[in-house]
Amino acid sequence: MMKKNKSDREDLKGFEDFIEEPKSSSLENKKEVSFEHLTFLENDAKRLQRLKKIHRDKLPLMKKNSQHELLTEKQKSEISVLKEMLFQTFSQENSGIRQNLIQLFDVFR
Repeated sequence: MMKKNKSDREDLKGFEDFIEEPKSSSLENKKEVSFEHLTFLENDAKRLQRLKKIHRDKLPLMKKNSQHELLTEKQKSEISVLKEMLFQTFSQENSGIRQNLIQLFDVFR
C-alpha cells in the first residue's frame, strides 16, 4: 500500500468524512452515513451549478469586452522598459551586475 504524504492528506481535507468507512456496522449508523454522503453530494452539486451559472453569465461578457490586447501591450511596454534599464545598468563600467558577471566568467576560463 502506498504511503500518504502530507500534501495528499491536505488534498483530501473535507472529503475525509465522506470517504471514511463507518467504524460500526449497525444499520442506524449506515443510514446516518448515507444521509451525510447524500447531503455532501447535494451541496457539491449546488456549488457546481452556481459555478456553471457564473461561467455562463460571465464568459460572453468577457469575450465581447476582452482586455487581452490591452494587457498584452502593457506587458510588452513594461518588458521593453525593464530591458532598457537592464542594459543601461549592464553597460556601466562599475555596475555590480557587470562586475559579478565578469568574475563568474573569469572562473570558467
